[in-house]
This record gives sequence, structure tokens and C-alpha cells, in this order.
Amino acid sequence: MSRASAPVPSILRPHLLRSAAFLLPVVVSLVVLLIGMGFSILTGLSVVGGSGARPIVGPEVSSGLTLLGLGGVVVTGLAWFASLFVAVREYLGEGGGRIEGAAGDAVGVRDLIRDDIGRRCPSWNLRVDELEGHPSLWVEDGDGTSAVLLARAIGPDLRIAWTASRTRTTSALILDQFPGKRGSDLLLLDDDAASAMVGTVGDAVEQAVRSRTG
Repeated sequence: MSRASAPVPSILRPHLLRSAAFLLPVVVSLVVLLIGMGFSILTGLSVVGGSGARPIVGPEVSSGLTLLGLGGVVVTGLAWFASLFVAVREYLGEGGGRIEGAAGDAVGVRDLIRDDIGRRCPSWNLRVDELEGHPSLWVEDGDGTSAVLLARAIGPDLRIAWTASRTRTTSALILDQFPGKRGSDLLLLDDDAASAMVGTVGDAVEQAVRSRTG
């Protein structure tokens, strides 16, 4: 049997990837803006200084680059800011176990785990299904935290695997780091919903493995 909680990079990855996708156009637009402003300044200095030197680019081009860069910064910056309030799915942890000689009892083991979780957390939503042709169990707490369990026959043995995740906005992730906020631990190990999902599903799987191998 095994169980592992998510490391910090796995939790932060979806937030970082999405922010990078939005911030890259912001940086490009900022560079264009600075180039346009730089050309405008050089053109202005050449006029004020009376050097008569021909500007590198005309005032129309420098003004166009400045406006293009400014518009890009505003639009893409607002899009990035709005993305902070759209939830992404964070990986919380995974685990599993193996029951020797139980390949033909995948449904029974799945239902045993479902009943155990139902007794521990009667308010959770439990849904049995099939995933890739194998018995599966979907667990949801109604607050964005969920887990999926799969019972798969491997030769004569039965392999049980589960993974837990949750949806959270980047803004909530930032706010949760302030003292006194719920889930101030970045690893989410102190977050009641996350730790309850990982702990309950993991314990139920371990109990099912022990009951069938004991």
C-alpha cells in the first residue's frame, strides 16, 4: 500500500502555467511599448537639439508602436488579472494498494471502499462508474475537493489506485497564505477539506486491502 501527498510544485504548477501563458503577452507588449517610447524620445531629442539628424524611425511609427504596446499591456494585463479569479484543478495526492488473487472481485472491493467512505463522510457524494472498462468510484465533498478511484485487474491480482484533487482560484491561493486564513499551509496539509479527502480515501483503501488479505 502506498500514499503520497502532493509536493509544492505539483500544487502550484497549474497556477504558474496559466499565469505564464497570460503574462508572456504582457511582457512582449511592454517591450513593444518601451521600444516605441524610446524611438519617440530619440526623435524628440533630435528635434530639440537641432542636430538635423534623421530619426531612426518616423514619428508615425514610434507613436504606433507606443500605442500598440500600451494597448497590449492593458488588454493582456486585464486578462491575466481576470484569470486569477477562475479556478484551476490542483493535484493533492495519490495512493493505492494490491490484493493478491482478487482480480475477479474488482466490483466487490470498489463497493466495499464506497461503503466505508459513506460511513465516514455521509454528506459526500459517491458515484460508482466504469473508467476505461474498469470499476471506478468518484468521490466529491461538494466544496471543490474530489477523488477518483480505479480498481483494475493485473494478472490474478487486483490493483487499486486513487488520486485526489481540488479546484481553487489563484486569488484564493494567495489569500490563503495570509495568517489567520483557512489553509494557510501551502501544502494544504492543514486544510480541512484537502486533508479529509486524502486521509479518508487513503484509509478506506488501506482498510479494504487489509480486510481482503488478512
